[in-house]
Amino acid sequence: MTQEFEAAADTFGLSMDDFEKITINAMKSAFLPYKQRCDFIYSIIKPGYARIRKSANLPTYTKQ
Repeated sequence: MTQEFEAAADTFGLSMDDFEKITINAMKSAFLPYKQRCDFIYSIIKPGYARIRKSANLPTYTKQ
């Protein structure tokens, strides 16, 4: 997925915030029960993006 994200960032000018929103929206549409989707978003996706931001010295998520 890294190459795909890089291509999307280059082509469409997407930011880390954009990728987080896209990833969360994709998970919201997954064929899993609601509670499992929420658990996955808050236990895996959001902490994962927070770690990426920290390791890359990016600002924390800013709701626009």
